[in-house]
Amino acid sequence: MENKYYTPEIEEFHVGFEYERRMKEDNDDFMQYDGPAWIGCTYPNDCALGNASTKLGLKYLEKDIDRCRVKYLDREDIESLGFIMRKEQFGDTYLYRLDLVKPLFPHHTELDTLYLAYYRHDARCILFLQKIKRVGIDEERPETQLFNGYIKNKSELKKVLKMIGL
Repeated sequence: MENKYYTPEIEEFHVGFEYERRMKEDNDDFMQYDGPAWIGCTYPNDCALGNASTKLGLKYLEKDIDRCRVKYLDREDIESLGFIMRKEQFGDTYLYRLDLVKPLFPHHTELDTLYLAYYRHDARCILFLQKIKRVGIDEERPETQLFNGYIKNKSELKKVLKMIGL
């Protein structure tokens, strides 16, 4: 993935969606704004909308969507959610681990480990759960796939993690 940012579709916006908004155009000489060109926002209570209603906010954003950008999911985003890089494979595929502090499913008695395989070239993510079972002196490590799909940004990853119960 060459570009670090993309222009979002209006359908991507939801409560908690993180994006950046361009506050000043290069040719805006009349605007008295000395802050950064891009500022971080969270929909709907963000820099540009104040406390506008969600419907009103979407109409406003839709007219001005070219002044918005979203950072593609990257290592920094994944690690900010508690994942630890386990290893890099094949140059653009990364494996992350998240040790859970409580079992993800009520019937599990031992702690689980959640893994995220992230394929940077096409933004595909696979989330799977691994449970270590002791059978005598041997270990079994059965895996349960929880998600296999495309995650473009940190907000989408947060949404998926919430859907699977984290």
